[in-house]
Amino acid sequence: MTYHLRNGYRQKQLKEFNVDVRNEPIVVDKNIITSYCPETAAGVAFKLLEKLTSIEQMEVVKQAMGFK
Repeated sequence: MTYHLRNGYRQKQLKEFNVDVRNEPIVVDKNIITSYCPETAAGVAFKLLEKLTSIEQMEVVKQAMGFK
């Protein structure tokens, strides 16, 4: 993933190299988690926490931090 700047300029470049570009906020591919902008940082952190612990533990932390 890469920033979606200037009409997806970088994403179009990556497609030229046969990269599977997905225009989604967060993408998980096995043990790799990517996102397309800093706004998704909390979501990436929760996804990582889920991978390292469990969905249940991630939800406990997420709620404790005030996220829904």
